[in-house]
Amino acid sequence: MKKNTFVSRTLKLVTAVAIVPLLISCAWILQGEAGRYTKTQLGLFPEHSQIIGLIRSADNRHFALIIANGEKQQVIVDGQPDPEVEGAVALNTVRFSPDGAHRAYAAARKDDDGARCFVALDGKRGREFDSVSSENFLFSPDGRRLAYIAGKGDKRITVIDGQPGPEYDLTMGVRFSPDSRRAAYVAVMKKGGRFHEFQLVLDGQPQPVFRDVLEDSVVFSPDGKRVAYSAMIDLNQWVVVVDGQASPVYEEILPAYPVFSPDSQHVAYAAKIREGWFQAVIDGKAKPANQAMSKILFSPDSRRVAYSGRTAGAWRVIIDGQAGPNFYDGDDDSILFSPDNRRVAYLVRDGEGDKKRVVVDGVAGPEHDGVLRNSLRFSPDSRHLAFIAKKGDKEQVVIDGQAGLEYDAIISDSLIFSVDGSRAAYVARKEDKELAIIDGKPGLEFDKIANLSFSEDGAHVAYAAQNGAGALVVFDGIAQAEYDVIIPGSPIFNRDGSHWAYTAVKDHSLTIVIDGETQIACGKLLCPLVAPEDNGFKAITVSDQQIWRIHWRP
Repeated sequence: MKKNTFVSRTLKLVTAVAIVPLLISCAWILQGEAGRYTKTQLGLFPEHSQIIGLIRSADNRHFALIIANGEKQQVIVDGQPDPEVEGAVALNTVRFSPDGAHRAYAAARKDDDGARCFVALDGKRGREFDSVSSENFLFSPDGRRLAYIAGKGDKRITVIDGQPGPEYDLTMGVRFSPDSRRAAYVAVMKKGGRFHEFQLVLDGQPQPVFRDVLEDSVVFSPDGKRVAYSAMIDLNQWVVVVDGQASPVYEEILPAYPVFSPDSQHVAYAAKIREGWFQAVIDGKAKPANQAMSKILFSPDSRRVAYSGRTAGAWRVIIDGQAGPNFYDGDDDSILFSPDNRRVAYLVRDGEGDKKRVVVDGVAGPEHDGVLRNSLRFSPDSRHLAFIAKKGDKEQVVIDGQAGLEYDAIISDSLIFSVDGSRAAYVARKEDKELAIIDGKPGLEFDKIANLSFSEDGAHVAYAAQNGAGALVVFDGIAQAEYDVIIPGSPIFNRDGSHWAYTAVKDHSLTIVIDGETQIACGKLLCPLVAPEDNGFKAITVSDQQIWRIHWRP
């Protein structure tokens, strides 16, 4: 089974689920006008129990503590305890729903016959099984449904909405449709001692049996009404099943297919038709074959489609069925539609050397010594295109054909536009220092910069920085007070962009700073949760062993 992993640029010593050792008391300090705060008690913080885990909700509005007390464990959410477990809570299954309104986890209790496993949803225990898998343990997008895989002896059962499905030798690939109304998973049965019979189970109904069904290929359309997947009939005989109808047989269906268009009306995949030859298939219609292909991409409005192919040594991009100019080589997966669907950009090499060009709206730009993969960016208003180019051993950002200053390196994932497209920013490396370039102007130099971001209205820009043993936030080019650590994810803006906040550590004490002045301190405890509001922020803090929700408003 594949697992998605990611690496984020963070400042030192703290992770998103860091646990700081518990002290008996916490300071409670509000510097500013008292009328700006609403303080609501949520519950008590466990003073003497051993904390073994902390999980935050995705919206940063809730947190779950997992505590141990002898042979018992317990989950406490925002200060409200779930019933104790006479065994262990599986930490890697503790989940909040996407909206933070519900939580679930798997746990095991001990009895005379060994351990019995169950899933608790909002504190209520479900039925017991021999085992519960941490894989395929998920909420639906709307947070109202829960699915997981349980074990009964050597059989596997998919449980959806608390209802166990049929027993199989193996189940995998559980997923909900984007509208949360439908669910699917892949079920497998052994034949002759080997996994041989695969089938999709859709909305509880088994679909036709194949020799293999690729779990990663199962996809719902964005509106949730359609489903497609790739399946193997026999060795080197593959089909794509769309809405229950199988395609012609191909030697192979390429990975990451099939795909639906954003409006759910179209489906595409790439297939191998014979050794060394591939073709795009869009809405069941096969396109001319190519000796190599990139991914097939729909425009945001679903009206356009593009992919690249190579034939007889010539590489070209096919947009809306029309092949563009021939190039010596292309950069796979570099094709990019603008948000308004009108523009297309991609990366090419037009000779046997290493020089690269960016083609925008069908016109090839000037040569560069190189262009960083996946660095092409259209602004949200579609008017501007930016990318990172190499010039000798230096790198520079090119915006609308205008090259910026040269640096030792550009941090590729830092290149951003403001929402209105009028401003651009990125982080550059100069020798052993990093600096933020805002609207083409270099800022202060630091050891490390993270979380560069514009406010929603584009009027402000902020980032976190590490400087020697200290850390700080820079707001509109002005360095703020220095702390030991700035918590990853900081700074943040409220939803209209008029205020900003960050969480910092000083002498092991945590503090929320708002607009560079107001401070909410919560002692030496855990990372306080801070979430943006339309006109302010919400936070969870702890003082005097009590958990509080704070609403700060301007």
